[in-house]
Amino acid sequence: MTKEEARERVLQLAVLHGLSPPLRAKMADIFLGVASPQRVPTDTVLFKRGQASNDEGYVLLDGDVRVLKEGQPEFVASAPDVIGEIAHISPTKQRSATLSAASELKVLRFKWSAFLNAAQQTLTAEEVQQFTSALQEYAWKHFTE
Repeated sequence: MTKEEARERVLQLAVLHGLSPPLRAKMADIFLGVASPQRVPTDTVLFKRGQASNDEGYVLLDGDVRVLKEGQPEFVASAPDVIGEIAHISPTKQRSATLSAASELKVLRFKWSAFLNAAQQTLTAEEVQQFTSALQEYAWKHFTE
C-alpha cells in the first residue's frame, strides 16, 4: 500500500467524519507522521481484555479484527478503523476487549503519546479539542457496542 493509499484510508476513518475537511487532512498527516506501517498475520492477538495499556494504538488500513468483549458475542471490525482508543482515554488505562486479526492486516502502529504531542504542535488548541471530543464520542460508541 502506498503512502497516498494509506492517507486515503485514514481520511475515511469514522472518528474523523465530523471534522472539517482541512482538519481531517491535518489529522491524517499526523497519523502518517507518527505511525509505522506494519503487516499483522492472521490470528495475532493485538490486545487482551483487562491488559494495561502500553500507549499503543493502530489505524486498521486493510483487513478485519475480531473483537471479544466480556458478556457479548464476538463481532468483527473492518478497515478502516482506529483501535486502542478506549484504553487511551479510560481512567483505568485498561483494554476493554480482546482484539485479534481475523485476516492478515495492514496497519499503522503508533503511540498515543507521540500522536498527541504531534497534534499539539501542529494544531490549534480549538482543533485539538475538536479531535479530542470526536475521539471520546467515537470511543464511547465502541465501548457500548
